[in-house]
Amino acid sequence: MNRSSRSCRAAFIRHTKLRVRDRGNVEHSWKLSGFRRPLHGFTLVELLVVIGVIAVLISMLLPALNRAREQSQRIKCASNLHQIAIAAINYATENRGYFPDNRSAEPYFVGNSSSQTPYWDVRPLWDPYMKSVDVFYCPSFDLQTASALNGTNYRAIAGTADDATPQYAPKDPNVGWRCTPESTSVAFYVSVNYNLFCGWARNTATLTPTSDRILVYLTMNAPVPLTDPTTVGLSYLPTHLGMDNSAELPLAADATWNSQNQTMAQSVAIGPSFSVSHRRNGKFQGLNVAFFDGHVIWRNASDAAPRLTYGNPVTPPASTVHNYLFWY
Repeated sequence: MNRSSRSCRAAFIRHTKLRVRDRGNVEHSWKLSGFRRPLHGFTLVELLVVIGVIAVLISMLLPALNRAREQSQRIKCASNLHQIAIAAINYATENRGYFPDNRSAEPYFVGNSSSQTPYWDVRPLWDPYMKSVDVFYCPSFDLQTASALNGTNYRAIAGTADDATPQYAPKDPNVGWRCTPESTSVAFYVSVNYNLFCGWARNTATLTPTSDRILVYLTMNAPVPLTDPTTVGLSYLPTHLGMDNSAELPLAADATWNSQNQTMAQSVAIGPSFSVSHRRNGKFQGLNVAFFDGHVIWRNASDAAPRLTYGNPVTPPASTVHNYLFWY
């Protein structure tokens, strides 16, 4: 056998053994072919480089992902407020133009009874016009921040008895609220994540139901004065449909307010004391506002201000320091 024949035969043997699935033959074929078997794995330096690249990518992507999440929460929140506004308008069209009558201690309560306020439950008025009670709760509401700011959990869980509401209270299967009959007097609070300004009036033992309604301190784009104006002569927010400037008056908004007996200028300087629905790194970012014509806008923190309070536009207050200032 000449040299050329022997070379061809050796090449054929190597090729044949490489095609065999048997591990031993494959290993042997590598030896015959004169090549070293490839080594698998990474060196420590290569692993550290890969980990470093991944860390850099994560640091670049996380802010963008957080912003995208915040934006989606704002959109969902705006949708909630739009549904609340439409429900209020639909209720008003069927009730001689009047919005749901809420006589709780504050506009972020939909059920309330305490030493401060006689029993009132406005939830049965909302029920027929809402598909789900969840629209009253902002997706970006932060319970931990709420508890830190106020020492209270303001989230009334849908589908369970609210605070001290009796367990036997009838439950609307379509909404998830336990609606205590108005004839039952119990001490309880049912709060939501939005200030429901439409139809609200504080009902106390010493004041008539309309004595403490929402007063428009400043219009939507008016600057905050250094000296607070008196409440005498201010206008109430409307309690019924038909106002001329419905696109400029807030019907509801993210629950944002100050409650430390401050002037308006002081309130602006420190920011709202309760604003837990839209924060980034603990800082107030802004709020969604629904208006009496049904449209909803986002107000950046730089544009929002304490523009609403409650009181009596006839009797001068004892001072210009306010118990509550509501932002929009």
